[in-house]
Order: sequence, then structure tokens, then C-alpha cells
Amino acid sequence: MKTRTLIHVSLLMFSAFVLQSRGQQSDSSAVIHLPPSTRSMRPQPFGLRVGMTRAEVISEIGKSAVKDTRPQAYGLSMSITTTPKPNSSFLDFSLKLSDDGLFEVRAYTPAITSADSGTQVREKFDEIKELISAKYGNPQCYDYRESGAADRPDFFMMYLKDKEQHLICYWRVGKDDIALEAVGLNIQSAILSVTYQFSPELERAKAKMDQKEQSSF
Repeated sequence: MKTRTLIHVSLLMFSAFVLQSRGQQSDSSAVIHLPPSTRSMRPQPFGLRVGMTRAEVISEIGKSAVKDTRPQAYGLSMSITTTPKPNSSFLDFSLKLSDDGLFEVRAYTPAITSADSGTQVREKFDEIKELISAKYGNPQCYDYRESGAADRPDFFMMYLKDKEQHLICYWRVGKDDIALEAVGLNIQSAILSVTYQFSPELERAKAKMDQKEQSSF
């Protein structure tokens, strides 16, 4: 439950960035420029395609790979253990599907045991960042501690656990968004999460969710 709470907080930060960056599209300094060959492509993370239905996902990964399926206001949430194109760095995946199909993919690494300074977490973070950047261009990255935290780089893992340290990168691919983030579990370990959000599918799902919520009053 604690891990899910930390991940939820991280995703709220990601959503805030997405909303802010979409509101700044007229500012050229806020736009991440991609290689020409990738600008018209939509991400297909781990072989998953925007708009896929639950049945299509299962047909490609098999029923045994589905850990859990839960109804949500926007449609379905699926937890799976593999994907059509697996990546050895990631252990678990969470999908969000609306009536129009897949609109969000999240992938999580296994727990990374690290020194207090976060050396091992940073090394894995940089490795994954370089792989994503090779395909989608340079990201906007943030590596900072909250104001008030002591300037102790050797306390990285403790600060990360307490959400005082942030290590996150964002990519914009057309209208779609990608985020890579370190999430502290305890003072000895952390996970990395990669989130893909597809637009306008995400906004459509949220609009339908809001309509369902409003209809209950």
C-alpha cells in the first residue's frame, strides 16, 4: 500500500507537468525537439499500442500474464507481468483502458538496492534515460531536493523515500507524454517507473469519467 501511495504521488506530479507543458505549447522554449523520423510516430511502449482493447492485450500476452483487472470510473485497470515486447529492466506493468481502448501504460523496475548516496539508482536511471532518449530525443530533467532539506548528497535515499528528493525526466512525443522517475521505497531501495500517457485519448477518458461522476448527483 505504501509503494502504491508513493507511485500515486509521483503520477500526480507527472500529470501536473503534462497540464503545464500543454498550456505552454506556444512557448518554443518549452518544446522538446525530436528527430524528424520520430515526430510523426506514436510511442508503442513494450509493443503496446494506443487504443488496444483488453481482449487484444490478452491475445498478445496470454491470460496467465494478467495479474489483476479492476473496473474503474474511466474503464479498466489491468496489472500484467509481461508485454508483447518485454524489456528485462521492467518487472510489472499497469494499463489503463477506457471504452476507446488503451490510453496509459506504466512500467516498474524491480526494487534497486542502493548505497545511501543513491549511486545504483542513478546508474539505472541514466541507463534507461539514455535508451528512451535515443528514440525520442533529449528530455527535460529535474534532479533536486526540496527547500529546507540539508545539503547532504549522501542522504539521497533517505530524501527520496521522504519525497524531498526528486529525480525525473519528461519527454513530449507529438501530443503524447513520457515520464521516467525514481520512487523511494525505503532508505535502502527504490524503483524506477516509466509512464506513457496518450493524448487525446487520456482527455477523452477523463471527460467520460467526469460525466459519470456528475451523473450521480
